[in-house]
Amino acid sequence: MGALAVCLAVGAAGCAVAVGAVRYAPKATAARLGQTCTRTVGPHADLEGALRHARGHAVLCLRAGSYAAGGQIYLSHITPTATVTLRPTPGATVKLGWLELAADVRNLTVEGFVLTRGAADVGPAANVTFRANTVSGADGATSGFYFYGDGGLQRNMHVLGNRMSYLAPADLAPPGAGQCVTVSGGGSEERDFDISHNVCGPGIGDHYVQVGGIDGLTEDYNEFLGPAAPEALQDQAHNNVLQIFGDSENVEFSHNVIRGSESRGQEILIEEGRFVHVNIDDNLFVGAPRCLRYWNCYSYALGMCATDGLWFQHNTVIGYHWGVQVTHSGGSPGCLASGRDYQVTHNIVVGTNDNADITYGECEQRCVFDYNVTSDRSARQGGARHYVIDWRPRWRNRTTFGPLGLPFQAGSPADTG
Repeated sequence: MGALAVCLAVGAAGCAVAVGAVRYAPKATAARLGQTCTRTVGPHADLEGALRHARGHAVLCLRAGSYAAGGQIYLSHITPTATVTLRPTPGATVKLGWLELAADVRNLTVEGFVLTRGAADVGPAANVTFRANTVSGADGATSGFYFYGDGGLQRNMHVLGNRMSYLAPADLAPPGAGQCVTVSGGGSEERDFDISHNVCGPGIGDHYVQVGGIDGLTEDYNEFLGPAAPEALQDQAHNNVLQIFGDSENVEFSHNVIRGSESRGQEILIEEGRFVHVNIDDNLFVGAPRCLRYWNCYSYALGMCATDGLWFQHNTVIGYHWGVQVTHSGGSPGCLASGRDYQVTHNIVVGTNDNADITYGECEQRCVFDYNVTSDRSARQGGARHYVIDWRPRWRNRTTFGPLGLPFQAGSPADTG
Protein backbone atom coordinates (compact mmCIF):
# COMPACT_ATOMS: atom_id res chain seq x y z
CA MET A 1 0.00 0.00 0.00
CA GLY A 2 1.08 3.54 -0.61
CA ALA A 3 1.32 6.34 1.88
CA LEU A 4 -1.81 7.74 3.52
CA ALA A 5 -3.65 10.06 1.14
CA VAL A 6 -6.35 12.41 2.41
CA CYS A 7 -8.63 14.53 0.24
CA LEU A 8 -8.69 18.20 1.15
CA ALA A 9 -10.64 19.32 -1.91
CA VAL A 10 -12.58 21.93 0.04
CA GLY A 11 -10.09 22.50 2.81
CA ALA A 12 -9.52 20.80 6.13
CA ALA A 13 -12.79 22.01 7.59
CA GLY A 14 -14.65 20.54 4.63
CA CYS A 15 -13.22 17.07 5.18
CA ALA A 16 -13.87 17.12 8.91
CA VAL A 17 -17.63 17.44 8.69
CA ALA A 18 -19.78 16.29 11.56
CA VAL A 19 -22.37 13.65 10.93
CA GLY A 20 -25.37 12.69 13.00
CA ALA A 21 -24.85 10.48 16.00
CA VAL A 22 -24.84 6.82 15.08
CA ARG A 23 -26.35 4.38 17.57
CA TYR A 24 -24.25 1.61 19.03
CA ALA A 25 -25.28 -1.98 18.41
CA PRO A 26 -25.65 -3.75 21.76
CA LYS A 27 -24.90 -7.41 22.14
CA ALA A 28 -28.03 -9.40 21.34
CA THR A 29 -29.51 -10.75 24.55
CA ALA A 30 -32.66 -12.57 25.48
CA ALA A 31 -35.55 -10.38 26.48
CA ARG A 32 -36.51 -10.29 30.14
CA LEU A 33 -39.60 -12.35 30.64
CA GLY A 34 -42.53 -11.16 32.65
CA GLN A 35 -43.32 -12.81 35.98
CA THR A 36 -47.14 -12.84 36.05
CA CYS A 37 -49.00 -15.92 34.83
CA THR A 38 -52.76 -15.72 34.43
CA ARG A 39 -52.98 -19.49 33.94
CA THR A 40 -50.50 -22.36 34.35
CA VAL A 41 -50.71 -25.75 32.62
CA GLY A 42 -48.63 -28.92 32.39
CA PRO A 43 -47.27 -31.20 29.65
CA HIS A 44 -50.57 -32.96 29.02
CA ALA A 45 -52.67 -29.82 28.59
CA ASP A 46 -54.58 -28.90 25.46
CA LEU A 47 -52.44 -25.90 24.47
CA GLU A 48 -54.47 -25.06 21.38
CA GLY A 49 -57.72 -25.06 23.33
CA ALA A 50 -56.25 -23.01 26.15
CA LEU A 51 -54.93 -20.38 23.74
CA ARG A 52 -58.16 -20.20 21.76
CA HIS A 53 -60.09 -19.42 24.92
CA ALA A 54 -57.55 -17.00 26.38
CA ARG A 55 -58.57 -13.38 26.65
CA GLY A 56 -56.43 -10.57 25.38
CA HIS A 57 -53.38 -9.75 27.55
CA ALA A 58 -53.45 -13.22 29.17
CA VAL A 59 -50.16 -14.99 29.98
CA LEU A 60 -50.37 -18.77 29.63
CA CYS A 61 -47.44 -20.41 31.42
CA LEU A 62 -46.13 -23.95 30.97
CA ARG A 63 -44.66 -25.93 33.84
CA ALA A 64 -41.14 -27.32 33.47
CA GLY A 65 -40.82 -30.33 31.19
CA SER A 66 -40.92 -31.48 27.59
CA TYR A 67 -43.95 -30.94 25.39
CA ALA A 68 -43.91 -33.12 22.27
CA ALA A 69 -40.14 -32.71 22.27
CA GLY A 70 -39.69 -35.29 19.52
CA GLY A 71 -42.90 -34.47 17.69
CA GLN A 72 -45.08 -31.54 16.66
CA ILE A 73 -47.25 -28.97 18.38
CA TYR A 74 -49.86 -27.58 16.01
CA LEU A 75 -51.70 -24.35 16.87
CA SER A 76 -54.35 -22.85 14.61
CA HIS A 77 -57.11 -20.26 14.70
CA ILE A 78 -55.65 -18.38 17.66
CA THR A 79 -57.31 -14.95 17.31
CA PRO A 80 -57.52 -13.02 20.61
CA THR A 81 -58.43 -9.34 20.45
CA ALA A 82 -55.12 -8.37 22.11
CA THR A 83 -51.79 -10.12 22.58
CA VAL A 84 -51.70 -13.41 24.45
CA THR A 85 -48.31 -14.67 25.65
CA LEU A 86 -47.20 -18.30 25.88
CA ARG A 87 -44.10 -18.85 28.03
CA PRO A 88 -42.60 -21.01 30.78
CA THR A 89 -43.40 -20.45 34.43
CA PRO A 90 -40.75 -18.21 35.99
CA GLY A 91 -37.42 -20.04 36.26
CA ALA A 92 -38.62 -23.19 34.47
CA THR A 93 -36.96 -24.85 31.48
CA VAL A 94 -39.55 -25.93 28.93
CA LYS A 95 -38.75 -27.83 25.76
CA LEU A 96 -41.19 -27.77 22.86
CA GLY A 97 -41.10 -29.97 19.78
CA TRP A 98 -41.68 -28.63 16.25
CA LEU A 99 -44.02 -25.69 16.79
CA GLU A 100 -46.28 -24.87 13.85
CA LEU A 101 -48.72 -21.98 13.79
CA ALA A 102 -51.20 -22.25 10.95
CA ALA A 103 -54.58 -21.25 9.55
CA ASP A 104 -54.92 -17.73 10.97
CA VAL A 105 -52.95 -16.90 14.09
CA ARG A 106 -53.01 -13.35 15.42
CA ASN A 107 -51.79 -11.47 18.48
CA LEU A 108 -49.62 -14.25 19.90
CA THR A 109 -46.21 -14.07 21.57
CA VAL A 110 -44.13 -17.23 22.11
CA GLU A 111 -41.19 -16.58 24.40
CA GLY A 112 -38.55 -18.22 26.52
CA PHE A 113 -38.64 -21.82 25.25
CA VAL A 114 -36.11 -24.34 24.04
CA LEU A 115 -37.49 -25.16 20.59
CA THR A 116 -35.99 -28.57 19.93
CA ARG A 117 -37.02 -28.65 16.26
CA GLY A 118 -37.62 -24.99 15.42
CA ALA A 119 -40.87 -23.19 14.61
CA ALA A 120 -42.99 -22.21 11.61
CA ASP A 121 -45.91 -19.92 10.86
CA VAL A 122 -47.74 -20.99 7.70
CA GLY A 123 -50.81 -19.21 6.41
CA PRO A 124 -52.41 -15.85 7.26
CA ALA A 125 -50.99 -14.28 10.40
CA ALA A 126 -50.59 -10.94 12.12
CA ASN A 127 -48.82 -9.59 15.18
CA VAL A 128 -46.95 -12.81 15.97
CA THR A 129 -43.74 -12.64 18.01
CA PHE A 130 -41.08 -15.25 18.75
CA ARG A 131 -38.94 -13.82 21.54
CA ALA A 132 -36.04 -15.02 23.69
CA ASN A 133 -36.17 -18.64 22.52
CA THR A 134 -33.25 -21.02 21.98
CA VAL A 135 -32.99 -23.13 18.83
CA SER A 136 -29.93 -25.33 18.48
CA GLY A 137 -28.78 -28.40 16.65
CA ALA A 138 -27.46 -29.56 20.01
CA ASP A 139 -31.12 -30.18 20.92
CA GLY A 140 -31.93 -31.72 17.54
CA ALA A 141 -33.14 -28.63 15.67
CA THR A 142 -32.52 -28.46 11.92
CA SER A 143 -34.01 -25.00 11.27
CA GLY A 144 -34.87 -21.84 13.14
CA PHE A 145 -38.00 -19.84 12.25
CA TYR A 146 -39.89 -20.36 8.99
CA PHE A 147 -42.64 -18.09 7.63
CA TYR A 148 -44.82 -18.67 4.60
CA GLY A 149 -48.06 -16.89 3.80
CA ASP A 150 -49.25 -19.75 1.59
CA GLY A 151 -51.53 -17.40 -0.34
CA GLY A 152 -52.50 -15.36 2.72
CA LEU A 153 -51.05 -12.18 4.23
CA GLN A 154 -48.52 -12.23 7.04
CA ARG A 155 -47.87 -8.83 8.61
CA ASN A 156 -46.25 -7.38 11.72
CA MET A 157 -44.18 -10.47 12.44
CA HIS A 158 -41.32 -10.38 14.95
CA VAL A 159 -38.27 -12.53 15.68
CA LEU A 160 -36.61 -10.88 18.67
CA GLY A 161 -33.80 -11.82 21.05
CA ASN A 162 -33.52 -15.47 20.06
CA ARG A 163 -30.38 -17.62 19.97
CA MET A 164 -29.92 -19.98 17.04
CA SER A 165 -26.88 -22.16 16.41
CA TYR A 166 -25.57 -25.39 14.87
CA LEU A 167 -28.39 -25.73 12.36
CA ALA A 168 -26.79 -28.10 9.87
CA PRO A 169 -28.96 -31.03 8.80
CA ALA A 170 -27.59 -33.52 6.29
CA ASP A 171 -30.44 -32.62 3.94
CA LEU A 172 -30.74 -28.90 3.15
CA ALA A 173 -33.56 -29.39 0.64
CA PRO A 174 -36.59 -28.90 2.95
CA PRO A 175 -37.76 -25.26 3.21
CA GLY A 176 -35.80 -23.41 5.85
CA ALA A 177 -33.39 -26.26 6.58
CA GLY A 178 -30.08 -25.08 7.99
CA GLN A 179 -31.25 -21.45 8.30
CA CYS A 180 -31.93 -19.19 11.26
CA VAL A 181 -34.85 -17.33 9.67
CA THR A 182 -36.64 -18.00 6.38
CA VAL A 183 -39.40 -15.81 4.93
CA SER A 184 -41.14 -17.20 1.83
CA GLY A 185 -44.12 -16.07 -0.17
CA GLY A 186 -42.94 -12.76 -1.66
CA GLY A 187 -43.78 -9.13 -1.05
CA SER A 188 -47.51 -9.57 -1.66
CA GLU A 189 -47.73 -11.99 1.29
CA GLU A 190 -44.92 -10.96 3.64
CA ARG A 191 -45.05 -7.46 5.14
CA ASP A 192 -43.44 -5.65 8.02
CA PHE A 193 -41.08 -8.17 9.58
CA ASP A 194 -38.75 -7.26 12.45
CA ILE A 195 -35.77 -9.61 12.92
CA SER A 196 -33.70 -7.95 15.63
CA HIS A 197 -31.48 -8.54 18.68
CA ASN A 198 -30.87 -12.17 17.75
CA VAL A 199 -27.70 -14.27 17.73
CA CYS A 200 -27.44 -16.51 14.67
CA GLY A 201 -24.48 -18.90 14.56
CA PRO A 202 -22.06 -20.48 14.73
CA GLY A 203 -22.51 -23.72 12.82
CA ILE A 204 -25.09 -22.60 10.26
CA GLY A 205 -25.44 -24.90 7.24
CA ASP A 206 -27.18 -22.64 4.72
CA HIS A 207 -28.28 -18.99 4.61
CA TYR A 208 -28.35 -17.28 7.96
CA VAL A 209 -31.47 -15.36 6.85
CA GLN A 210 -33.26 -15.88 3.54
CA VAL A 211 -36.15 -13.76 2.25
CA GLY A 212 -38.04 -14.47 -0.96
CA GLY A 213 -39.32 -10.91 -1.48
CA ILE A 214 -40.85 -8.66 1.17
CA ASP A 215 -42.53 -5.32 1.77
CA GLY A 216 -40.99 -4.02 4.97
CA LEU A 217 -38.01 -5.72 6.63
CA THR A 218 -36.16 -4.42 9.68
CA GLU A 219 -33.11 -6.53 10.52
CA ASP A 220 -31.24 -4.65 13.23
CA TYR A 221 -28.93 -5.27 16.20
CA ASN A 222 -28.15 -8.90 15.41
CA GLU A 223 -24.93 -10.88 15.70
CA PHE A 224 -24.11 -13.34 12.91
CA LEU A 225 -21.32 -15.62 14.00
CA GLY A 226 -19.07 -18.08 12.22
CA PRO A 227 -17.58 -20.40 11.50
CA ALA A 228 -20.18 -21.95 9.25
CA ALA A 229 -21.00 -25.62 9.60
CA PRO A 230 -18.30 -27.70 7.87
CA GLU A 231 -21.02 -29.17 5.63
CA ALA A 232 -21.81 -25.70 4.24
CA LEU A 233 -18.41 -25.47 2.56
CA GLN A 234 -18.11 -29.16 1.76
CA ASP A 235 -21.49 -29.11 -0.02
CA GLN A 236 -20.84 -25.62 -1.48
CA ALA A 237 -24.01 -24.19 0.01
CA HIS A 238 -24.69 -20.58 -0.97
CA ASN A 239 -24.72 -19.49 2.64
CA ASN A 240 -25.33 -15.73 2.67
CA VAL A 241 -25.86 -13.93 5.96
CA LEU A 242 -28.81 -12.24 4.24
CA GLN A 243 -30.20 -13.25 0.88
CA ILE A 244 -33.15 -11.40 -0.60
CA PHE A 245 -34.44 -12.49 -3.98
CA GLY A 246 -37.61 -11.12 -5.54
CA ASP A 247 -39.20 -7.67 -5.60
CA SER A 248 -38.81 -5.92 -2.23
CA GLU A 249 -39.40 -2.52 -0.67
CA ASN A 250 -38.38 -0.80 2.54
CA VAL A 251 -35.50 -3.02 3.62
CA GLU A 252 -33.27 -2.07 6.54
CA PHE A 253 -30.17 -3.98 7.63
CA SER A 254 -28.50 -1.85 10.29
CA HIS A 255 -26.48 -1.97 13.53
CA ASN A 256 -25.50 -5.62 13.00
CA VAL A 257 -22.22 -7.42 13.63
CA ILE A 258 -20.95 -10.17 11.31
CA ARG A 259 -17.88 -12.13 12.36
CA GLY A 260 -16.22 -14.86 10.32
CA SER A 261 -19.41 -16.28 8.85
CA GLU A 262 -17.58 -17.94 5.90
CA SER A 263 -20.33 -16.98 3.47
CA ARG A 264 -19.72 -18.16 -0.07
CA GLY A 265 -20.10 -15.48 -2.75
CA GLN A 266 -21.64 -12.66 -0.70
CA GLU A 267 -22.38 -11.86 2.92
CA ILE A 268 -25.40 -9.83 1.82
CA LEU A 269 -26.92 -10.74 -1.54
CA ILE A 270 -29.85 -8.74 -2.91
CA GLU A 271 -30.82 -10.05 -6.33
CA GLU A 272 -33.43 -11.08 -8.89
CA GLY A 273 -35.99 -8.33 -8.40
CA ARG A 274 -36.92 -4.67 -8.27
CA PHE A 275 -35.73 -3.08 -5.04
CA VAL A 276 -36.99 0.19 -3.58
CA HIS A 277 -35.57 1.89 -0.48
CA VAL A 278 -32.74 -0.23 0.89
CA ASN A 279 -30.87 1.02 3.96
CA ILE A 280 -27.63 -0.68 5.07
CA ASP A 281 -26.27 1.45 7.87
CA ASP A 282 -23.81 1.09 10.76
CA ASN A 283 -22.77 -2.55 10.38
CA LEU A 284 -19.49 -4.22 11.26
CA PHE A 285 -18.38 -6.88 8.75
CA VAL A 286 -15.34 -8.90 9.81
CA GLY A 287 -14.38 -11.53 7.24
CA ALA A 288 -13.02 -14.96 8.07
CA PRO A 289 -9.23 -14.77 7.51
CA ARG A 290 -9.04 -18.12 5.76
CA CYS A 291 -11.62 -16.94 3.19
CA LEU A 292 -9.15 -14.44 1.80
CA ARG A 293 -7.17 -17.38 0.39
CA TYR A 294 -9.50 -20.39 0.37
CA TRP A 295 -11.42 -20.41 -2.93
CA ASN A 296 -14.45 -22.21 -1.49
CA CYS A 297 -15.48 -19.20 0.61
CA TYR A 298 -14.34 -16.25 -1.51
CA SER A 299 -16.88 -13.54 -0.90
CA TYR A 300 -18.06 -9.98 -1.31
CA ALA A 301 -19.29 -8.32 1.87
CA LEU A 302 -22.14 -6.95 -0.26
CA GLY A 303 -23.39 -7.77 -3.73
CA MET A 304 -26.65 -6.25 -4.90
CA CYS A 305 -28.77 -5.14 -7.82
CA ALA A 306 -29.33 -1.52 -8.67
CA THR A 307 -32.01 0.03 -6.45
CA ASP A 308 -34.42 2.92 -6.36
CA GLY A 309 -33.12 4.48 -3.17
CA LEU A 310 -29.99 3.10 -1.49
CA TRP A 311 -28.33 4.19 1.73
CA PHE A 312 -25.02 2.43 2.38
CA GLN A 313 -23.45 4.41 5.18
CA HIS A 314 -21.28 4.12 8.32
CA ASN A 315 -20.24 0.52 7.67
CA THR A 316 -16.87 -1.04 8.52
CA VAL A 317 -15.82 -3.88 6.21
CA ILE A 318 -12.60 -5.77 6.95
CA GLY A 319 -10.95 -8.57 5.03
CA TYR A 320 -13.16 -9.82 2.19
CA HIS A 321 -11.76 -11.44 -0.92
CA TRP A 322 -13.71 -9.18 -3.31
CA GLY A 323 -14.63 -6.21 -1.11
CA VAL A 324 -17.96 -4.43 -1.59
CA GLN A 325 -20.04 -4.25 -4.79
CA VAL A 326 -22.41 -1.27 -4.93
CA THR A 327 -24.14 -2.04 -7.26
CA HIS A 328 -24.05 -4.54 -10.15
CA SER A 329 -27.18 -5.97 -11.73
CA GLY A 330 -25.25 -7.99 -14.29
CA GLY A 331 -27.31 -10.92 -15.51
CA SER A 332 -29.57 -11.01 -12.44
CA PRO A 333 -33.13 -11.29 -13.81
CA GLY A 334 -35.70 -8.67 -12.89
CA CYS A 335 -33.24 -6.10 -11.58
CA LEU A 336 -33.35 -2.44 -12.49
CA ALA A 337 -30.88 -1.54 -15.22
CA SER A 338 -29.71 1.44 -13.18
CA GLY A 339 -30.38 2.99 -9.81
CA ARG A 340 -31.04 6.41 -8.36
CA ASP A 341 -30.93 8.23 -5.04
CA TYR A 342 -27.75 6.62 -3.68
CA GLN A 343 -26.00 7.73 -0.50
CA VAL A 344 -22.73 5.78 -0.24
CA THR A 345 -20.89 7.66 2.47
CA HIS A 346 -18.77 7.37 5.62
CA ASN A 347 -17.77 3.73 5.05
CA ILE A 348 -14.45 2.02 5.79
CA VAL A 349 -13.56 -0.87 3.48
CA VAL A 350 -10.09 -2.39 3.86
CA GLY A 351 -8.10 -5.56 3.35
CA THR A 352 -9.62 -6.75 0.08
CA ASN A 353 -7.60 -9.55 -1.47
CA ASP A 354 -8.42 -9.67 -5.18
CA ASN A 355 -10.48 -6.64 -6.23
CA ALA A 356 -11.06 -2.99 -5.49
CA ASP A 357 -12.20 -2.36 -1.94
CA ILE A 358 -15.36 -0.68 -3.30
CA THR A 359 -16.82 -1.44 -6.71
CA TYR A 360 -19.32 1.33 -7.41
CA GLY A 361 -21.65 1.97 -10.32
CA GLU A 362 -25.07 1.89 -11.95
CA CYS A 363 -26.40 4.99 -10.18
CA GLU A 364 -27.61 7.51 -12.75
CA GLN A 365 -29.61 10.10 -10.81
CA ARG A 366 -28.93 11.87 -7.51
CA CYS A 367 -25.85 9.87 -6.62
CA VAL A 368 -23.67 10.74 -3.62
CA PHE A 369 -20.38 8.89 -3.08
CA ASP A 370 -18.25 10.66 -0.50
CA TYR A 371 -16.44 10.47 2.86
CA ASN A 372 -15.28 6.88 2.36
CA VAL A 373 -12.02 5.26 3.49
CA THR A 374 -10.23 2.45 1.66
CA SER A 375 -6.89 0.70 1.85
CA ASP A 376 -6.60 1.06 -1.94
CA ARG A 377 -7.67 4.05 -4.06
CA SER A 378 -11.30 3.15 -4.71
CA ALA A 379 -12.61 5.76 -2.25
CA ARG A 380 -11.58 8.32 -4.87
CA GLN A 381 -14.31 7.71 -7.46
CA GLY A 382 -17.91 8.64 -8.18
CA GLY A 383 -17.22 12.36 -7.89
CA ALA A 384 -15.99 12.08 -4.30
CA ARG A 385 -14.50 15.26 -2.84
CA HIS A 386 -13.67 13.90 0.61
CA TYR A 387 -11.92 10.58 1.06
CA VAL A 388 -9.01 8.71 2.53
CA ILE A 389 -7.16 6.33 0.22
CA ASP A 390 -4.23 3.97 0.83
CA TRP A 391 -5.18 3.87 4.50
CA ARG A 392 -3.12 1.66 6.75
CA PRO A 393 -5.67 0.63 9.35
CA ARG A 394 -5.25 1.68 12.97
CA TRP A 395 -7.90 0.40 15.36
CA ARG A 396 -8.74 1.10 18.98
CA ASN A 397 -9.10 -2.65 19.42
CA ARG A 398 -9.76 -5.79 17.39
CA THR A 399 -13.26 -6.28 18.72
CA THR A 400 -15.18 -3.14 17.84
CA PHE A 401 -12.61 -1.86 15.26
CA GLY A 402 -13.05 1.80 16.00
CA PRO A 403 -10.69 3.67 13.63
CA LEU A 404 -7.90 5.98 14.75
CA GLY A 405 -6.41 8.96 12.96
CA LEU A 406 -9.10 9.70 10.36
CA PRO A 407 -9.91 13.32 9.45
CA PHE A 408 -13.67 12.68 9.43
CA GLN A 409 -16.09 10.23 10.98
CA ALA A 410 -16.36 6.97 9.10
CA GLY A 411 -17.17 3.34 9.75
CA SER A 412 -19.44 1.67 12.25
CA PRO A 413 -19.26 2.42 15.94
CA ALA A 414 -20.88 -1.00 16.57
CA ASP A 415 -20.07 -2.24 20.04
CA THR A 416 -20.78 -5.78 21.20
CA GLY A 417 -19.86 -5.13 24.77
